[in-house]
Amino acid sequence: MGLVLALTSIGALAARHRGVHSGTVPRPLPTPAPIASGPININAADASTLESLPRIGPALALGIVRNREAQGPFRTLEELDRVPGIGPAVIAVLRPLATAGSSTNVSSPSRDGRLHPRPRAR
Repeated sequence: MGLVLALTSIGALAARHRGVHSGTVPRPLPTPAPIASGPININAADASTLESLPRIGPALALGIVRNREAQGPFRTLEELDRVPGIGPAVIAVLRPLATAGSSTNVSSPSRDGRLHPRPRAR
C-alpha cells in the first residue's frame, strides 16, 4: 500500500508540474518568426535573412555568404552542399522556402573575386 501511495503522489506531483491539475492552460508553442513573402533567394539574401530559414543558424548563414562571395552564386539549391554543415537533409527542408533562381540581381565574381550587381535593364 505504501508503494502505491508513493507512486500516486509522484504521479500527482508530475501532473501538477505540467499544469494538468493546477487549473492553468499550457501555453502554446511560440510561432516562428515570419519570413519574407515568397522564397528567399540565397544569392541575394544577407546573413540575417538566411537565418530566418529553418535549420540555418548564424554559423551556417555566414558560411553561405562567405562561400557565395568566394566561389560565386549558387546555380541550384543542391549546390548549398558545398557549404560545410549543409547536406541533403537541410536542402530538403529549404527547398520549398528558398531559391537560387535567376531572379537574382547578382552576377558571377569579377576579376577581383567580388560579386557586383548587374546593371538593371531600362
